[in-house]
Amino acid sequence: ITARREPAANLWDPTDVRPLSTGQVSTTQTFDHGTFEVRVRHEAGANLAQAVWMLPYPLRWPPEIDIVETRLSVDPATAFFNAYSGTPDAPLDEPTFVDFDEPLDGRWVTYRLVWEGATMAWYVDGELVRSQETDVAGVPMRLILDQSWIVPWSGDGPVSAQLPVSLEIDYVRIWQ
Repeated sequence: ITARREPAANLWDPTDVRPLSTGQVSTTQTFDHGTFEVRVRHEAGANLAQAVWMLPYPLRWPPEIDIVETRLSVDPATAFFNAYSGTPDAPLDEPTFVDFDEPLDGRWVTYRLVWEGATMAWYVDGELVRSQETDVAGVPMRLILDQSWIVPWSGDGPVSAQLPVSLEIDYVRIWQ
């Protein structure tokens, strides 16, 4: 998934044309439990948030499950692992991040989420990094892989000199 300096129209409003583009891949199938594994190579730059995450279908928020989310322009060695629940007016989350010994940029990393009922466990390269009890059990969700600008969370500096930037995906595996 590559962010580039090229005009792109907003999917929901074709008259809204932006000077930069990026992308997203989503499943059409929904999941309410399972093991989700993805192997990716992150590329830092351009104030992009790169994520493998899940949202309900039909779309509403919360809940949200972040299998992994990064903002390498701000925190090059940090990844976020979260599950949000509650209501739009009162979302519940336990924001969790892991700081790694070396930057994530340019190397292959395998992320895994094991979701069984109310229990979630996150793994990075086979090592457990977080577990959480949550109330999103049984909520049908789609898996999403993307990178986007979430200013200022993912950084608020200029992006023009840093493009193109890619989130490379080796594989996605899902077991139920």
